[in-house]
Amino acid sequence: NCLCSEQNNPMCGDQLEMSICLKDGKIKEIKFGGQGCAVSMASASMLTEKIKGMSLEEVKKIDYVDIEKMLGIPLSSSRKKCAYLGLEVLKKIIGA
Repeated sequence: NCLCSEQNNPMCGDQLEMSICLKDGKIKEIKFGGQGCAVSMASASMLTEKIKGMSLEEVKKIDYVDIEKMLGIPLSSSRKKCAYLGLEVLKKIIGA
């Protein structure tokens, strides 16, 4: 059972697509692709590593604060949109 979605950040041109494959209610496989700034690509990469093997219920609990902690760098308000793009695509996929 695989699902996918995509989204962009028109302010800086980031574009991200993501797909997840589920097995027994857990994320068995996750991939992302696209183009964008270092913050959006790093955030998406770290997020996909973090959630592989997690249940959908665990994934639904991830929020913007978790993304900022994961990145470990201060983010300006304009960079927050870049950092959150992967999470927004993921939430769109899983209906959270």
